[in-house]
Amino acid sequence: MIYLSEGDLFGEICRLRQEKNPSWFWYRDIMRQSEERGYLKVIAHTEDKPFWWRKFDESIEVTSEKLKNMIANPEMWN
Repeated sequence: MIYLSEGDLFGEICRLRQEKNPSWFWYRDIMRQSEERGYLKVIAHTEDKPFWWRKFDESIEVTSEKLKNMIANPEMWN
């Protein structure tokens, strides 16, 4: 897995959140890296329907105020 800086990671989260059909393995790796670093939490994951098959807002809880602000203000990352 590629280790991203905070800014790159936040930008990638925002991009993946907006993408209709992101690459599931890249999405999974980015969300797991973000969870390990305490920026978000995976809240919906089951064996029959893993979180990377669900919509972002259904399966992810953002715990970082900085990331919440970035998601709420797309002009920050576009």
